[in-house]
Amino acid sequence: MNDITRMNQEFGIHSHINFFRGPDNLIMIRMNNDHGNLSLSLQGAQVLEYNPSGQKKVLWLSQKSNYQQGKPIRGGIPICWPWFGDHPDNTSLPAHGFARTSQWTVSDSHGNKDETILRLALTDNQQTRTLWPYSFSLELEVCLNHQLSLKLTTRNTGTSNLAITEALHSYFAVGDIDQTAVTGLEDQSYFDKVDDLKNKNQTGEIHVKGETDRVYINTDKTTRISDTANRRNISISKSGSLSTVIWNPGKEKAQAMSDFEGSGYKHMLCLETSNALTNKVTIAPGTEHQMGCVIRSDSLSQT
Repeated sequence: MNDITRMNQEFGIHSHINFFRGPDNLIMIRMNNDHGNLSLSLQGAQVLEYNPSGQKKVLWLSQKSNYQQGKPIRGGIPICWPWFGDHPDNTSLPAHGFARTSQWTVSDSHGNKDETILRLALTDNQQTRTLWPYSFSLELEVCLNHQLSLKLTTRNTGTSNLAITEALHSYFAVGDIDQTAVTGLEDQSYFDKVDDLKNKNQTGEIHVKGETDRVYINTDKTTRISDTANRRNISISKSGSLSTVIWNPGKEKAQAMSDFEGSGYKHMLCLETSNALTNKVTIAPGTEHQMGCVIRSDSLSQT
């Protein structure tokens, strides 16, 4: 019995959860119900697409993404863990950690026409311990109903504290970045990574003008993307997260990235549920930390 057959027998649910092979033999998962559909890669436990019924796609996925074993996929919702960005002490280690390129396993599934839930797991192994010498159990719960909910749980199964930074690195699709605004971070402090990590304060709503890379700290607020060109609002509420990252590469950086189509920056915006920089999380032995987000898309006629 091959892996796909076994997974479909053990965790597949007719009309709701299906496992299949994608490019480079990567295992993919499709989730469906009356509220919409989404797809994931088992590598990285990465949500790639989210399509609410009757609406345009919510997530942006680069047409030049790498679909290769052990390589990150550009777009969707990559999991940055156990560090966000460059490793704080060793920049030769993979950016954004190893969770997004690791092979996860399926631990549970259930679903019906109203709600579909999938749980994926990653535990320490010989490969992870060469990069990060700690014992852990990581779980992602994906829940699809009238909205998309993600819960990332880190359990410390070792004997020493775990210090992590993390992000659900969500790439949102927008019709036109010049007609897009972000609210919910007004008067918030942030570090500007495009300007030598200077600490600044947000005035008013956010409009992306060129390369943007900001870490808003000490905030658990719900944010909203006003996607005027697509006549919708996308709201992102969160829990267990005190940082929010806003990122868009701008024209020059986008054109220099091999897995990013040159004009893609016009149609995407990363708004990331995270714990980064000064908001790192310490997890004592035998305890756990959970970070989650809820993504909801509403047409302007409904709001």
